[in-house]
Amino acid sequence: MDDDRSAWIGGLVVDGRRQRQGIGHAIVRQLRERLIAEPGTPNVALSYAADNTAARHLYRTLGFHETGETEGTELVARWRPARG
Repeated sequence: MDDDRSAWIGGLVVDGRRQRQGIGHAIVRQLRERLIAEPGTPNVALSYAADNTAARHLYRTLGFHETGETEGTELVARWRPARG
């Protein structure tokens, strides 16, 4: 958790032999839902290397948007729940 209560997903790695089977998608979706359920959590954030096109695609399909922020050398993307 950040000071603003943003929740972070960090260090997710799926074995190369298991990639493209929906495992990463399912894990991130479940983590996102669990983290955003915490009262007062405005968003869920994660970061990835700019050249990791597979991660970028995965996170975009799950509704994460790059923010222009960086975490070290990685790009930051955040997911916010729909307001309704």
